[in-house]
Amino acid sequence: MTEAQVRAMMTTGRLPQRLLLSGGDGLTLALELAAGLQDVPPQAIERNLDTLILRDQGKSLKIDHSDAAVRDGQGEYESVRGVMRWCHQSRGDSPWRIVIIEHIERATREAPHALLKLLEEPPAGVRFILTTANHHQLLDTILSRVQVIVLPTLDFTVAPDSSARALLGEASLVGQFRQIEALHKAAKKSEDGRGLVRTYARELVELCRTPSQRQWLDLALDTYQRLERNANMRATLERFVLKRAQKQS
Repeated sequence: MTEAQVRAMMTTGRLPQRLLLSGGDGLTLALELAAGLQDVPPQAIERNLDTLILRDQGKSLKIDHSDAAVRDGQGEYESVRGVMRWCHQSRGDSPWRIVIIEHIERATREAPHALLKLLEEPPAGVRFILTTANHHQLLDTILSRVQVIVLPTLDFTVAPDSSARALLGEASLVGQFRQIEALHKAAKKSEDGRGLVRTYARELVELCRTPSQRQWLDLALDTYQRLERNANMRATLERFVLKRAQKQS
């Protein structure tokens, strides 16, 4: 499953109960998804009493709130058994009880085994959103119980003079079509035309993650996935600018 697909599922209320976000900025997406599920503004999700957020503070996730956990400054619920106790508490006014665990791969050797039962049979009304730098580091038994979403890596920089940046900055629809035509010709002449188009699509996604362009992120992700599936480059990008123009009108 891709980020574009999970965002689409978010809008229809069909988001899986147990998600694992692998790579990229998983925590940011986890908080965004939780805010959508709880029907609160993104800036309010960390104050939501029915959302438990276990941030990675550089200390391992332990089985229980032990002396070692106290020394590491971890709170009452910052352990697997603590999560279990929290999950079985009564829900407040929110639609769900949501547990977010950042970098689950930092758990102690015993903790993932203790988490398995909870993931296999979550209490009614409880959802899990886990993040990891690389899901290949995790036990197969954990992976078999979650829906994995692989996010784009963060080590990607969009140049100030990139063609994708120029496309988003072009106000005229005719001008946008001309830019797509120029890219199409450049890709045909290039020895790695597919790579050129893939980079362009990735730049669109990264630029649409910024606050000023974020309203187009779902559309950019859908465009990226279509091009990854070898859809017609020109038609796919023209579809992007036309749908963007329709929403702006």
